[in-house]
Amino acid sequence: MLTATDIAFSIDPVYRMELLTGSGWSARHWDLGVWEEAGGRGFFKSAKWSGADEITVFAEKETTVFTVDPVSGRPGEPRAGAR
Repeated sequence: MLTATDIAFSIDPVYRMELLTGSGWSARHWDLGVWEEAGGRGFFKSAKWSGADEITVFAEKETTVFTVDPVSGRPGEPRAGAR
């Protein structure tokens, strides 16, 4: 499961992206990062599963892609590119 949580303490949104793999006591939470205007990526727009083992996060200025290991569920290093 892919989650985007607004963790801002102000009116400007700050989103933490997290990947949850497994369930119950063996569930793993993988932190994908934080998207905010101050981070240079621009405001978070959306995130989706863009393939069987791939997550794409869209922001105003940047698109970030994570490849997820199909066995462990661990996300790989992000690949970012300008929009």
